[in-house]
Amino acid sequence: MIWQLSVVQFELGTAINGVALAEIHTSTAPEQFFQHQAVPILRSYMNKPYARKELFIVAGKKMYTVTTQNHGGFSLWLSGAHESNIEIYADAACNTIVPKIQRYPIYYPFQEQRIEIISDIDDTVLYSFTNSLLKRVNTILFTRPQLRKTVEFTRRLLLTANQTGIRVYCISRSEENLFHFLTNILSEHHLTGVIIYLSDYLNYLGLLAATKKHFKSEQISSIIQKSPGKRYYLIGDDTQHDILTYSEIAEQFPGRICRVFIRKTKAYNARFQRFYYERLLKLNIQVLYFNDDMPFDGSILKNVNC
Repeated sequence: MIWQLSVVQFELGTAINGVALAEIHTSTAPEQFFQHQAVPILRSYMNKPYARKELFIVAGKKMYTVTTQNHGGFSLWLSGAHESNIEIYADAACNTIVPKIQRYPIYYPFQEQRIEIISDIDDTVLYSFTNSLLKRVNTILFTRPQLRKTVEFTRRLLLTANQTGIRVYCISRSEENLFHFLTNILSEHHLTGVIIYLSDYLNYLGLLAATKKHFKSEQISSIIQKSPGKRYYLIGDDTQHDILTYSEIAEQFPGRICRVFIRKTKAYNARFQRFYYERLLKLNIQVLYFNDDMPFDGSILKNVNC
């Protein structure tokens, strides 16, 4: 079955990304993450990926073959096409459709707005306590989606963007196992239009060995390349070197980044942040540091100097 699927229309084509699993524990169905999420989260690492198998994707009137990776992930880029409906089959004869269990939106049509937003999730949209392993694990396992707190400034910024047709991407190095958990939280806070990118689906052994140091920068680069006519706001925090990543992206894509927002946390390192702050200023990019008390001003999305 398909654990997660996104079909995103960009300027240059359509990107199809997903995760296929061969077997799942019934307790890891999406709706279970609303109630006692500790069990579905822990058991999700025991689900069996549909690894190194062929899938057959029908888009428009054509069929495409993809091979899943070891973790069940698959992707397909349809250059020049804006597909809005696909089906996935387990056989080339298209007799066996692969069911999707996802409750979160799958299809994201192309938006004409020239500005788009790319944001981190942990400690940027949600309070995730990434600097304290014990507190982070306790929050993930035992704080229900309905009770998870969001960073108010970022939440209002993303809500306003959604309401005005500005596309929002949220990228996290968290593993795909947490997809239904995270999207349930976003849904609770009316952020269902956000496109989510997470790292590979993992088992317990993979969880211990996972690094994915460059995952975020690779995903941002891919998004920017697929829509060359777009400009971007980047939102992050000071706990995971976001400003370093964003300064590298700004240098890689001159003129494509309009503004960088960085949330101040207790992990704030003035010297480290200052170096990359000045690096961005040299590229003529505005940087706004905000804390939890900063009120949101909707004109931020209107006064775009890019």
